[in-house]
Amino acid sequence: MPKTRKPKQHWSKNLAEFGVKFRIYKRAGSSSIWFSAVLKHESDVRVVGARHGKDLPKGKKLRLSLGTASKKHATDTAIAMAKEFAEARITGLVRQEEGGPTLGQIFGLYRVEKMPLFTEGRAKFAATHIDLFTEAWGSDFRVANLSQSHVARFVADRRSGVLAPDLQGRTVTGVRDGTVDGDFKWLRSVLNFARRHKVDGGRRFLSVDPLDDLPAWPKEKRSPWPKEKNKRKPVASHERYARTQEHTDAVDPTGRLRCILALARFTGRRESAICGLGTTDVLRDQAAVTQELAGAGMDERIGGHMPHGALRWNAATDKEGFLFIAPLSREARAEIDRYLAKSPRVGDVPLFPGSQNEMKVVRRDVASRWLLKAEKMAELPKLHGGVYHPYRRLWASERKALPSVDVAECGGWKDIDTMMSSYVTSDAATVLRVVENTG
Repeated sequence: MPKTRKPKQHWSKNLAEFGVKFRIYKRAGSSSIWFSAVLKHESDVRVVGARHGKDLPKGKKLRLSLGTASKKHATDTAIAMAKEFAEARITGLVRQEEGGPTLGQIFGLYRVEKMPLFTEGRAKFAATHIDLFTEAWGSDFRVANLSQSHVARFVADRRSGVLAPDLQGRTVTGVRDGTVDGDFKWLRSVLNFARRHKVDGGRRFLSVDPLDDLPAWPKEKRSPWPKEKNKRKPVASHERYARTQEHTDAVDPTGRLRCILALARFTGRRESAICGLGTTDVLRDQAAVTQELAGAGMDERIGGHMPHGALRWNAATDKEGFLFIAPLSREARAEIDRYLAKSPRVGDVPLFPGSQNEMKVVRRDVASRWLLKAEKMAELPKLHGGVYHPYRRLWASERKALPSVDVAECGGWKDIDTMMSSYVTSDAATVLRVVENTG
């Protein structure tokens, strides 16, 4: 008996983006890839009618040709459509309800419009804060009703540790006012985004920022929440660095920790930027430096002032999203050479790979745990308020006599005032000269 041939299975893919479920698939007799999704909301019906000229009732399935046979192009187009549906659902709910948007609606719009543009670390930071404020006030909380009592309860719960991110079994402790200040600054940025976002032909999604109407916190001039009075700005020392380096290879035999710490000490960069370096970011000869400067649209002549090579600090791993090409010091170059001789890296791959996956960069929290372990082995006290950042302050403070614009350029600061106020610190010897007026 002849075997029955199974019908050919056409390609399809189920996706869920921005809370919208849909399918893209190859359809028999068509060269294009198609999109299908159930119209679950009235706003979906409006989007389909306005954008695609189809009159389908709520609950029906939309089937639409994406006009391309490219899977990548079709996927990108479908995701853009899902985003359109998601935003319409959020803004549609606000149109239908009295009292303005809820916290959940604002966060929903923020997830759709802003978070896809973030780096992985920044998106994780935003998601953590969304969870914090949602836990504190609830997703159905009307933002227009925000009062000083809501702020006070949030502050109290953060200080006591009642309100904290998911620490995966670690002990929950309260935070200082500097952390609370950061929480509310982030919330204000989200509310400002909601105020700038317009719907219904120009109407603002959020009419006013309710934080503007709150009275000042006790003993604060203008802020409706507490500010840190005694900011922790620990500064590492070169002696700490040297003692810690004696134990780095015991913690990480591959040499990653030793090189990461050396770059923190001799470049002044953030640990996230250091951990995110790739092999192609290390420019070890003049030809590579010149080519990179030219490719970045920068003055090739400055390569003559990079005798030990340079590092390309990618915009993708920079906190502010800026590209820098900065010269290497003799000490930093020596540590990079030592590391690559011990752990060669071939091709365009992470300079400091993760232990589980060599094609991914080592996580900054892993690098921080390594450093804390090495410091403990060196019998050094914990610097409260920082792990790698104290080396960034050391680097900036050692150069405070040099022109600020050059220090900021090399260290990756776009805001000189921030560098001077938060990173450049006084030192005991200079303070003594001030006291004694010895110049």
